[in-house]
Amino acid sequence: MNTPAKVALGLSAVLLVGGLAGFFSVAEKAPEYEAWIDPLPENAVSQGYWSFKDTEGGWGVPGYADWWMERNPPRGDGPIISDRRHASKQPEEDRLGLEDYGYTQMHGLSRAFDPARAAGVRIEPTYDVLTPGRLGGASMVFINLVSGDNPGFRHSEVLALESFVRHGGGLVLITDHTNCYFSAEMLLPLQDAFGFDVVPATACELPPHTLSPKSRAWARMTVPGDHVTVEGVEVLGWMNGGIVRPREDSLFVPVMSNSESGWEDRLDPYRKPDSAGFTGSLRQEEGEPNGPHSVVIAGSHGQGRIVVLADQNAWGSTLVGYEDNAQMFTNALSWTTGQVMPLDVRGPESVTTLSGPQSLCTSAAPQGFRTLQVQLQRLSEHHLVPEFCTLERPVRSKSVLILPEADHPDLQSIVEGAERALILVDAEHTEHLALLGLEQAPMGGEFIPGKSLTWQGFELETDHKVMRGAGEDPLVSSPVVLASGDYTVLAVNDQQQPLLVSLSLGQTAVLLLLDAELLSNHVLGGERDDPTKKLGREMEEDKAPGVPQAERQSGYRLAWRLSDWLFQ
Repeated sequence: MNTPAKVALGLSAVLLVGGLAGFFSVAEKAPEYEAWIDPLPENAVSQGYWSFKDTEGGWGVPGYADWWMERNPPRGDGPIISDRRHASKQPEEDRLGLEDYGYTQMHGLSRAFDPARAAGVRIEPTYDVLTPGRLGGASMVFINLVSGDNPGFRHSEVLALESFVRHGGGLVLITDHTNCYFSAEMLLPLQDAFGFDVVPATACELPPHTLSPKSRAWARMTVPGDHVTVEGVEVLGWMNGGIVRPREDSLFVPVMSNSESGWEDRLDPYRKPDSAGFTGSLRQEEGEPNGPHSVVIAGSHGQGRIVVLADQNAWGSTLVGYEDNAQMFTNALSWTTGQVMPLDVRGPESVTTLSGPQSLCTSAAPQGFRTLQVQLQRLSEHHLVPEFCTLERPVRSKSVLILPEADHPDLQSIVEGAERALILVDAEHTEHLALLGLEQAPMGGEFIPGKSLTWQGFELETDHKVMRGAGEDPLVSSPVVLASGDYTVLAVNDQQQPLLVSLSLGQTAVLLLLDAELLSNHVLGGERDDPTKKLGREMEEDKAPGVPQAERQSGYRLAWRLSDWLFQ
């Protein structure tokens, strides 16, 4: 090697060593956090807890992120960056297809992001460390529920995110209940950077603020705050979600809360020792304060905006259509990005379920219709037609499903304004017959339940194996018996009692199912059960007590046929 080359190499080495020495003289190490759970539940290690603890922290250089953001600041018309390094559950492209029975697809977030896509906003996933270079030029960062089996936040990533928001970027962050998957612990660096607390508790409620008569964590959040992100929002559906609280010195405000009758159900990790999906006792105990407790907060940080939503499933495929959930998520994206994202909730191209107080769209009780609602969402995704559900919110939908005890104040005008209506009645709820100009026949003699369903005429446009079957399906029924009227019988049982009839109400084509239980959770089983496969013995008692496999599959066939008709 000649002398000039040696001099150059030596100079480079000196500069490199000097640069590294300068770097380490100004770099900061992340603060250390004590473990919340000691000793760990038996299965927690396999759930990734120590993976998080071992990768937590790292080094960061103060000022570097600011230097970068000043040269490539956030842009209102930039993409949304979806963080897949720290949060890999329920991605924003996951939809509920006809053959999807897994948890991820059922609660995927693709539909929640549809308004952003329709507005031309790009959504870009990133699997790498969050750096100022990656965030610069974006409009917003989206971080779904972080999990202990993913890496923890490096200190440099926290500095990059903080600088990004302070310079005008947006951040939408999803948390959940009771430190599940160690998410609350993993978010401690961001909580400290922005000024909020993820409370290790579940937001519980009592009826009538619940989604199921026996549930306390499947709830209706009904206390909106005074903030632009709750414009058009009065009720949110909550599926075992958490609590998130502004710190006193922050600019966050509560956006949505549970009611005064609700409470903060605190962490009890040993209730589920075989998982990291921790829950409390789901009953109010001494020291657990009543509400309202905030479940959604929003605030500013420098020039940027942040929304924290404390339930992952509320925005997934099977719940985002409930009440104002879709509106809340769209508002969060619009406000944090500064981009207008129109959303037509229960509009003229949609299908809407009108529910009652005991059979809310997500009721998990046997008499509820949660599994039917999931099938509606499957067909919704298949036909690319949005579906919604409401107890009393405004409806202008093309098609409507009326559950037995639905008592919407505008019920008649909603049905008459639709093109198609599927109406369910049972022996305890026959009020909808009067709407159709029909009457229940007086009971005479001994009533013998039917044991099968025979189709007498019903054309299908969607060809799928769930809908195919023999002309006669095993299905036990006790239908409401009609007096004579102007209707056409489409299906009967083996006692020749009509089960499904068609008629018209003005310009609306109506199907009337005379035994609502045929589409209940009791018959259809669990929401994630594949009807083409035999249930495991361990699931039968919980999901479909007393209903044989053949009858359950017949119920599914009926549910799919009628749901598909609504979307035609």
